[in-house]
Amino acid sequence: MNTLFAQTSFWYDFSGTASLEINYTNNTRPNACKVSSYKMFPEEYTDIIDTLSSGSGKKTYKIPVSGPQSVTLTLQGIEVPILLIPGASLACAVDFSDIKNVKFQTTDSLSLINGYLLKRNFSARLPSKTKVAKHLNRPVT
Repeated sequence: MNTLFAQTSFWYDFSGTASLEINYTNNTRPNACKVSSYKMFPEEYTDIIDTLSSGSGKKTYKIPVSGPQSVTLTLQGIEVPILLIPGASLACAVDFSDIKNVKFQTTDSLSLINGYLLKRNFSARLPSKTKVAKHLNRPVT
């Protein structure tokens, strides 16, 4: 059976959305939060700029997503790469006392993929000397 690309699949939804929930703790002062995405078709840029209040809390954002799409969450100087798909609901935990230790709280494959993307993103920012030492289980000199 010959079919054209995506003719019989349902991985796209031109009016689809995804939900991104941020559960945060140990926020000592109000911090800016930015969620950015680009939907290719129909073309749409999304930049949500918000403030996370002091202490602990939860924020939920609806993001237009028509297919597997890259989203960037920017918090206190770090960028967290996120993959979302239409209809997805992804929850991430942010502890401002250890900002680089963002965790995804849902127990599906999307959380596993996003955990991988996050680790890859942060390890790419390490100096090469640190990467080699970490790989060889040696102290950095």
